[in-house]
Amino acid sequence: MELFVKRTPKPKTDSSPTAFATERQARKIVSEGYKVPTLDDVTTLLKVVREEGNVKAEVQRLQFTQKFPLHDYKLVMLPKELLNSINAGDKLVFRGLRQDEVVLCTPSSSYAVKEVESSNSMLIMPTLKVESEVKDEGEKFLSVAPINSIAFQYLELQKIPCVSLYRLRELLHQNTLNWDWMENDSQEETYSADMLLDHVQMSEEELKRALANMPVVEHNGRLRWLSYDMTDKFLNMIVEAFDDINLPSVNITHLTAAALRAFLPENVTDAVIEWFLAKMCTKTESGDYNVNPEPFVRIRAAQLLRAFSKLEMSTFEKLLDEMLPVGIQMELDVMFSMQKLWTIEEISPFLSDICVDERAIDIMLCGILCCMFTYSLDNRVSCF
Repeated sequence: MELFVKRTPKPKTDSSPTAFATERQARKIVSEGYKVPTLDDVTTLLKVVREEGNVKAEVQRLQFTQKFPLHDYKLVMLPKELLNSINAGDKLVFRGLRQDEVVLCTPSSSYAVKEVESSNSMLIMPTLKVESEVKDEGEKFLSVAPINSIAFQYLELQKIPCVSLYRLRELLHQNTLNWDWMENDSQEETYSADMLLDHVQMSEEELKRALANMPVVEHNGRLRWLSYDMTDKFLNMIVEAFDDINLPSVNITHLTAAALRAFLPENVTDAVIEWFLAKMCTKTESGDYNVNPEPFVRIRAAQLLRAFSKLEMSTFEKLLDEMLPVGIQMELDVMFSMQKLWTIEEISPFLSDICVDERAIDIMLCGILCCMFTYSLDNRVSCF
């Protein structure tokens, strides 16, 4: 039977301690044999090296913590302007999702973070006092400054001159505010400003500046991107109102939120009206608004270009003229085609939105009509 049975020797057990056990035992022996220095020991040493008179009253003893090293510390090298910001009471926030490169944000700026290796060993002693904080008068006494950890890396910061808006646009486009929002709307995938800060890597001020340059309004406590459907129909109604003689309070000048609210439908919220006045108009000293041609024409041109994949320049200019409010040239052409002679008093009400006095009317008529008008003896204006 023994021919078919393979006998294996019993494994020998190694009773020698492991490397970790040896190190732990060595630390224990050193700790038991180490005498914590007292104030008398420190004073005696200072007398031996003849430095007792040069040492201040408070003597700090550096001592490793019992659970050294603690791993809840990160060293950050701060630029001077950022250090001043922290000393002024500003907070620092690390932002980014798990898969992102971390970004450090102050209330107004953002910094890229990079971990850098150091050739030096840096002891972390949070309670260690600098020279100006150490007591200089009275009898000498001993205080303990615990060494919590040791670091071989630190975080280096580099200011981001222009933060990326890609993720912000992506989040806001998930659920835009449509023209028919009153019948079909949802709060899903919508965000407030605080919620956006949890996803985008930028400071509060940078987020505010970015939103100010976007067609975004606050709707039911959430920030909503205005859809093309909403802006196109809204601006179409604005232009039609400018050209409607039955709406004298709606002009390209001296425009007010109340005048717009009076004729716009309910689905155009007050926030949308405020967005139009803030982004498409300039506020006057009297508190009303004048339409700013540059942003207004730009958004109307973009509306036109979206409808065509290819468009000749002459056709584009013609269509754009039809989409914009009727110009002063066309208004004058219509007026003088209906009546050849006008007094200044008769024509002034039609030009009051762009001319403040009779002199301004003269200058405007001269420029628009290329001097093709005359004054008659009865102070009437005629065009030829």
